[in-house]
Amino acid sequence: MKTNVQATNRLHFIDHLRVLSVGLVMYGHFVLVGGGAKTIPNVIREDAHDLPILDHTNWGAQKFEILLIESFSSQSAILGVAMFFVITGYLMPIMMERYSRKQFMINRFFRIYPLAIVTALLIAPFAYFAQGFQFTAWQIFATASLLYPFLGVPVFNSVLWTLVVEMLFYITVFLIGRFTILKLLGVQVAISFLIYCSIEYPEVWIAQFLGWNARFVLMICIGCAIYLAEKQRRPLVGFLLILWSLLLSYVGFKEYADHFDDTSTYQSFGTHTLVVLGFLSYKGYFSMFVSSKSPLISTLSELVYPLYLVHMSFGLTTMYLLKDYLDSNYMLFITAVAVSVLASAALHIVIERPGIQWGRYFMIRPLPAGAVS
Repeated sequence: MKTNVQATNRLHFIDHLRVLSVGLVMYGHFVLVGGGAKTIPNVIREDAHDLPILDHTNWGAQKFEILLIESFSSQSAILGVAMFFVITGYLMPIMMERYSRKQFMINRFFRIYPLAIVTALLIAPFAYFAQGFQFTAWQIFATASLLYPFLGVPVFNSVLWTLVVEMLFYITVFLIGRFTILKLLGVQVAISFLIYCSIEYPEVWIAQFLGWNARFVLMICIGCAIYLAEKQRRPLVGFLLILWSLLLSYVGFKEYADHFDDTSTYQSFGTHTLVVLGFLSYKGYFSMFVSSKSPLISTLSELVYPLYLVHMSFGLTTMYLLKDYLDSNYMLFITAVAVSVLASAALHIVIERPGIQWGRYFMIRPLPAGAVS
């Protein structure tokens, strides 16, 4: 039986992958959006005529993006988000072996919502003073609560759609409990059916909402498959489970794209294979050659969630406000990263860390007499 220390060391590679993932997302947004977008909704005011922010002819940072697009039909930010989804899928079965369903939902609530609420409350005034955006109280509520898809309110933090996907997956995890191969296959079939319904009933809003998000839940299931594959005595069974999950996710994205206007590179086979091979390769390398955790990576990994939430608003706005004062694209990029990291560190210390501690408190607090867990 593994000790707690051994079990913890086994997951240190996740810290590295989370830092890599948020780095890819920030790189893609700062380089590709900052260097190519002529409009950046809810970040840079609509009447701005001096976009893109960066002059891409003066630096070669976009060459990596060009390589990804031309060689793998993928993009760095999309690879980062896809890796986040696979990481989520890998970790959730582990959590369900440790927590009850109630504890799991409490953990997820306090992990997601305190920071989501506070960042919405911070981004709204920041966007007003920096770019003159005026978001209504209803917009702020819809954004902070992640209920904007149901309320029909435009969201002003464009990265929050991934949290909606993850919340839908958490509800799925709550319903199925501990993972087995049969449960995973059942979930994958049910999710594929939701995609089919969205194609068959394009005029039904709930079918569209569930079908659009279901594709990404299928991608999350790849991570679940990787975890379950590790537990199989026969390697062939594990390999086939991962391959099946990868192909099913790819087919789900392609089927949806064939019927709707979806030109993102999430649907590409290159994105799927790069993420899965990258996850497996790094996990294998880490288990063979890395015996201890890196303090720097551990610290940065704690900032990943706030970094993901604020980098678009704080980072890109900083680049725009300073572009007339800093001639170097590299200096603008570094400054945007620095501002995002500093803001994330403050949010982690003041909001995220206490929120996690409160979650732990409610998870272990004794139930009232007569209560049923």
